Amino acid sequence: MLHELERRKWIERRAAAGDGRSHALFLTAAGDKALARIKALTARHEAQMVELIGPKRRMLLLELLREFG
Repeated sequence: MLHELERRKWIERRAAAGDGRSHALFLTAAGDKALARIKALTARHEAQMVELIGPKRRMLLLELLREFG
């Protein structure tokens, strides 16, 4: 997954401070832009779900899904 995020230029790996064997991940400007778009799409999807099933059923669905987590 990390390789794909790097290929898309959404993240970059940098050597971790104090430990040359480790890397830290950083969100790039392109990654920040993609994340904003993903969050907007997620919010729109959530609104559509509430419209389809209603707020009470949405809460019930989320409670049921938490049992699997």
